[in-house]
Amino acid sequence: FAPSSAEGFLFPDTYEFVEGMSEEEVVAAFFRQFHRVWEEVSAQGFSSDRLSPIDRVVLASMVESEAKVAKEREIISSIFLNRLKRGYPLQSCATVQYALGERKSRLLYKDLEYESPYNTYKYYGLPPGPISNPGRASLEAALRPAKTDFLYFVARPDGSHIFSRSYREHLNAQRGVNANN
Repeated sequence: FAPSSAEGFLFPDTYEFVEGMSEEEVVAAFFRQFHRVWEEVSAQGFSSDRLSPIDRVVLASMVESEAKVAKEREIISSIFLNRLKRGYPLQSCATVQYALGERKSRLLYKDLEYESPYNTYKYYGLPPGPISNPGRASLEAALRPAKTDFLYFVARPDGSHIFSRSYREHLNAQRGVNANN
């Protein structure tokens, strides 16, 4: 790996540090743990979707930010990959929130117009870098996504998602979620 920044490569874990350690030593510990976990999960093989290792970390960071229910990570990963294969914008609310620099409970239409290369509503493809530090489960989901034909997902209030194959199904799912809020 040769990331341009540490973001996305600081593995979320429990660490023990000695008082007086430098920032560089702390960051190095996070990065070493990321590499250990990456080697473990990538050694189990991965899908052949032609993503570079850094692109897979970017995808994993999006999965980490979108998935609140563990069993949905591989499905969400597959949706982003299905959208990439079809040339669709990824339209990830998490990337827009990253671009805005704040977590909002609900994005507004004007937020989706925010100018940033991280805004996957405006720009196609993966964002230019990770938007979070993914854990093991999200890295595994980015390396080995579910095999689905889903193209859309909408979050329920409990953090789980409704998955859809068509835009019409997606709109119906959105209406159903909005009606119950």
